[in-house]
Amino acid sequence: MSASIIWLIVALLVLGTEMMIGTIYLLAICVGAFAASLTAVLNGDLTLQCILGAIVAVSGVVLAFYCRKKFKKLSPESIDSLDKGQMVNVTEVLQDGTAKVNYRGALWIAYTENAPLETGSYQIKKVVGNRLLLCK
Repeated sequence: MSASIIWLIVALLVLGTEMMIGTIYLLAICVGAFAASLTAVLNGDLTLQCILGAIVAVSGVVLAFYCRKKFKKLSPESIDSLDKGQMVNVTEVLQDGTAKVNYRGALWIAYTENAPLETGSYQIKKVVGNRLLLCK
């Protein structure tokens, strides 16, 4: 069996493991094995295959580490910004100054920071749990 086939089998096994586990790091190792396989197809010796595969894999792991670190810094508020700025219509205000509004097919409790709600259209400022903070 040729070295390129062995590298492809290793890459596919690592890819299958990646799909079951779901880490990005194994994907970088898989790309390194594919690079080693390509080197074998281009008639590189075993030392060159291992070195190139390792360089690609380590570079991918380092890149994945820094990308993952960057995305962990994102606050939940920036991720939940899909609702921010959407308009809702307040048709009935409850006695405590809040309102039940229909948004995305569900009833939500809506409130404002300073004053009690009045009927009319409002913009969603923030989602707090199962409540909507509204502003005019």
